[in-house]
Amino acid sequence: DPAYYSRIMDESRTEEVDRNYDLEKIRNAIKSIPESHFIPFEMYLSGFKYREIAERTGVSLGTIKSRIFHCRKKLKAILVE
Repeated sequence: DPAYYSRIMDESRTEEVDRNYDLEKIRNAIKSIPESHFIPFEMYLSGFKYREIAERTGVSLGTIKSRIFHCRKKLKAILVE
């Protein structure tokens, strides 16, 4: 049935557009975060512990915790919109 296949194609295009929009929104959210905050956050997501991040970046442990917290909070706020 050609109409059936046409509907499937339309639905997959819609999902692709939604997915591309979401990825673009995520990319823009990440770009809006200062590198000094995003790098520790990225390291944390990669499995580094707070203390390891502090040692590798030369930034105090408290500052690392604060930057990761604020980065997470900002990303969440942007992505919830």
